Amino acid sequence: NDEVECDKVTWISADVHDDGPEYRDREFSHTKTMFERFHALFGLRKFRSNQQEAVDCAIERRYHVFVLMPTGGGKSLCYQLPAVLDDGITFVVSPLRSLILDQTQKLASLGIPCASLTSDRTPAEVTAIYAQCYSSESELKLIYVTPEKIGQSDQLNKLFSHLYMKNRLARFVIDEAHCISDW
Repeated sequence: NDEVECDKVTWISADVHDDGPEYRDREFSHTKTMFERFHALFGLRKFRSNQQEAVDCAIERRYHVFVLMPTGGGKSLCYQLPAVLDDGITFVVSPLRSLILDQTQKLASLGIPCASLTSDRTPAEVTAIYAQCYSSESELKLIYVTPEKIGQSDQLNKLFSHLYMKNRLARFVIDEAHCISDW
């Protein structure tokens, strides 16, 4: 049985295309702005290994970017920086409310408009977040949600449809993707 599992993993990984080299050391229309925001908002001077390629790929292609890095490797920046640069709202699906709280507090401290729609929010807070999302003047860049929220909230799914129709749904990010089998 273990052998079958390994065969599946090998087969799946054999089909994954590494776009990193294709994005390495290239200039894009967003490059100057990206570095300005990278320095000004995040206070960083240099990307870690593969971060810039992941950010460039997310901005240029705007779909299907898979980032596998060790803990502390800088995965969050790979979706947070594109979210800041792009129009629309990025939804981050994360299984842990503690991680959501840490991320939203850090982003708020950097002046990046974000919110979370988790069970610890009051009805008034939830109403205010939805109102911001529906407003064409919304400055929200990232909204963190749990997998359960997506599966159980008709209101959230209606918001996804609305934002999509208004071309304001930037992307979905699955954080801690190794937990997907538990969702």
